[in-house]
Formats: sequence, C-alpha cells, structure tokens
Amino acid sequence: MPYEIVTIGSKKFDKDLLDKAAELVVGKGDGRISKADAVKLFARAMDAGRLTSTELDTIDYIKKTFNFTGAGNRLLDFLIDQATGADKKSSVDVMIDQLKK
Repeated sequence: MPYEIVTIGSKKFDKDLLDKAAELVVGKGDGRISKADAVKLFARAMDAGRLTSTELDTIDYIKKTFNFTGAGNRLLDFLIDQATGADKKSSVDVMIDQLKK
C-alpha cells in the first residue's frame, strides 16, 4: 500500500511516521521518545522491509523536531545504521558497544 506524503516547507515526509512519532509522545510518560518508542518508530519505518529516502528524511526530521531520551536516540541511530549498512562494524562489536551505553 502506498504511503501518504505530507510536505513541510519544500520537503516531502511520510505522514504515517510523523503521526506515529506524535502518538508516541502525546499524553504518555515524559513526552520524549524512549528506547521502546524508538523500536516502534523504526518498525513503522520498516513496514515494507526497507527504508526509503523519504522515510530516512522523515526520521531525520523527527529526530530534529521531537524530544528523545539519550537511550532512545542512540538506539534509533543504531537501528538505522544497521538497516542502511552505514555501520561497518561487525554485529558483535555493535552489540557490545550498545550494551556498554
């Protein structure tokens, strides 16, 4: 199913991801995106099994617009890096790094 696009300024974003981010913070906890929320947000972005450039732009916008816990921010970065192949460390090294944080 094609996703709905919303334009903010001159950039196009995935409306479903923006809505999910808003849902995760409104009236819940301290209003920040936590580790558990980051997993939910990432799962929504990966609903088609991969990340599109629009989804990556949307996640970047969300990270600049919404408040994250430190752990939530690091986990989302880690998940995105793993999905895009941006992190060239072995999986074992990456997991060890994450456990140390």
